Amino acid sequence: KAQMADTQLYSHTKVFTKWVNFYLSVRGLKINDVETDFSDGFLLCNLIEVLSGKMLPRYKRPEGNKVLKMENLSIALDFLSQQGVKLSNIGPSDIETGHKTLILGLLWKLILRYQIQKRAHCSSTSELMTWVQDNLKDFPGQIRDFSSSWQDGKVFCALVNSIEDGSIGKDGTLLKTNIDVLNTAFDTAYTLLGIPKLLDPKDIAANKPDAESVITYVSMFVGKWEEKHNHLASSAPSSPAPSSSPSLPSSPAPSSSPTSSPASSPAPAAPSLPSAPSLSVLSSPSSPVLSLPSSPSLPAPSSTIGEHRIEEEGQSYTADDDDADTPTTETIPSTYVRITSSSSSSSSSSSSSSSSSSSSSSSSSSSSSSSSSSSSSS
Repeated sequence: KAQMADTQLYSHTKVFTKWVNFYLSVRGLKINDVETDFSDGFLLCNLIEVLSGKMLPRYKRPEGNKVLKMENLSIALDFLSQQGVKLSNIGPSDIETGHKTLILGLLWKLILRYQIQKRAHCSSTSELMTWVQDNLKDFPGQIRDFSSSWQDGKVFCALVNSIEDGSIGKDGTLLKTNIDVLNTAFDTAYTLLGIPKLLDPKDIAANKPDAESVITYVSMFVGKWEEKHNHLASSAPSSPAPSSSPSLPSSPAPSSSPTSSPASSPAPAAPSLPSAPSLSVLSSPSSPVLSLPSSPSLPAPSSTIGEHRIEEEGQSYTADDDDADTPTTETIPSTYVRITSSSSSSSSSSSSSSSSSSSSSSSSSSSSSSSSSSSSSS
């Protein structure tokens, strides 16, 4: 168990350092040693701002001033507490003195919170495994965990192809060694998808892969998958508009008044609608006037809004050997965070209709009339 703990610590140090530098690179910053480079709080504050997209209270480089170091670290940890990240086992002094295990545990909590939980399709490690299995239904093998199932590199290749179809052919998965297959998968993911090479092929192929390291890498594919599907949804052609009301045969024109000239021909009347209310006739001494409501307008589309609720549960840092292969169990120096989602939807619809019509008719030279009528309903 001691050897396994050392292997896990070694793997976490490498993977988490690369993960941190991937996000810090947007500000031109990087770390070399997780044990010492967070000690003044400056880089930790920058990392949290990049991950959360929010600005922290004012902080600055302490330049060796221990008081300022502690202030920076307190600002960072207080912000995380306000965001709902439980920090029961770590404080500013632990980071300032370089407690490596606790610092790695803090980084794992940041990975869970800002890289996994914020995803709509897999907001926990167990849902991440479900997403992988659903996305790779045609994979000719079982994907049981985030450890041994990934050792030969073929699942990584299939995951890349699920986002960029055909990017890795069958020849890429039939290479001589597992390391060659892993290199092909990681190189293609970096080139086509921009996913950083967090994992070392030698570490994955030679030993039983560390589950949390694999989770950290695989969770970056979810964001790329969501980006692709959101793009496809936004670029899809819109549904054709519903056809207008069908034309109906004209009804016979109303008979002319007795004083009409025999030479006058009856004017065609407006089409009658089956669902329209009864006609309103406004009579005049000379001729009737018909008022027809127009076709009702279509209802406005409904809208649905979804929301998520976040819950967290604590779990011990070290797990038994058997837990490493269980996708629903965390085996990291941090508390386990689980997300449950609930959705509420609301729909609204509105419909309005309005109609107006006007008609005029004239007959003999001795009589004339004009009338108009309008009606509306909502």
